Amino acid sequence: MVRKLLWGLLPLLVLAPASVLAQGGTWVAKTPMPSAGAAPKGAVVHGFFYAMNYQPHVDEGNTNYAYNPATDQWTSKTPMPWPKNSFAIGVAEGIIYTAGGWNGNWLSDVQAYNPRTDSWTTDLSPMPTPRRYQAGAVVGGVFYVLGGDLNGRLDKVEAYDPAYNSWMTKTPMPTARDALAAGVIDGIIYAIGGANNGGPLATLEAYDPGTDTWEGLAPMPTKRAFPAVEVLDGKLYVIGGVNDAWAAIDTVEAYDPQTDTWTTMAPMPTARAAAAAGKIKQTIYVAGGQAGAGNYFAALEAFSPRNPKRH
Repeated sequence: MVRKLLWGLLPLLVLAPASVLAQGGTWVAKTPMPSAGAAPKGAVVHGFFYAMNYQPHVDEGNTNYAYNPATDQWTSKTPMPWPKNSFAIGVAEGIIYTAGGWNGNWLSDVQAYNPRTDSWTTDLSPMPTPRRYQAGAVVGGVFYVLGGDLNGRLDKVEAYDPAYNSWMTKTPMPTARDALAAGVIDGIIYAIGGANNGGPLATLEAYDPGTDTWEGLAPMPTKRAFPAVEVLDGKLYVIGGVNDAWAAIDTVEAYDPQTDTWTTMAPMPTARAAAAAGKIKQTIYVAGGQAGAGNYFAALEAFSPRNPKRH
């Protein structure tokens, strides 16, 4: 099987040329994360942007940092209970959940972080399928975990209901893949990009939890794995990743589900993959990430789809 992983297996990865198709939006550099480290996972709760699994120059970190956009400052929070990377992350009822990942072995554990008490809970029901490089999304308080890797790419979809501390198996994705991302618009989960044996994908598929069904949609203009994704004003913004040449890219593309079309936006200042993303008000924040083995970033950059008004 052809296998291309970011974590220590891409020593020759290079930066791709900057996009020349920018059609809108602005980027602003903010206070970087405390130091450059391995790829974080991002979540937003109560107006703070949390970046987890972030530790200088190691792949399996357990640090937990919170960014306050009002002060443009980072604060160290209680670390994850144990180091791991490549997990799914989602927020349900103000609690951040992580599921599975990698620490030298495929994991199925579930950890829950309460930002109000700065504390973790670990005695939760594990995923039925251990995996890494999966995506996470929350709809109706239920945490869905999509795809991933377990000695091969997965199409599995499993859903965790915190109210019952239990998992349900759902209809699998049409396309088995790992290194994908997910976003939610109007209760529909969009599974975006990723990789299979042929390399990075442009695939976009939509899942309706109400009917437990999937639909294929217009593919991205740019094939990519390990992208960051956020939703703003009813559109999906897909940011960075690695392209089909396994080069880190700065490309930003926006998907409108109303028209099933894509638009290329202003590129990220720092080309990178496996970054954390979070939305606060009308701004998308992108933190950390990497461009090959050992080439880690501390950069925090903020994107607004609308150009600022001139006075």
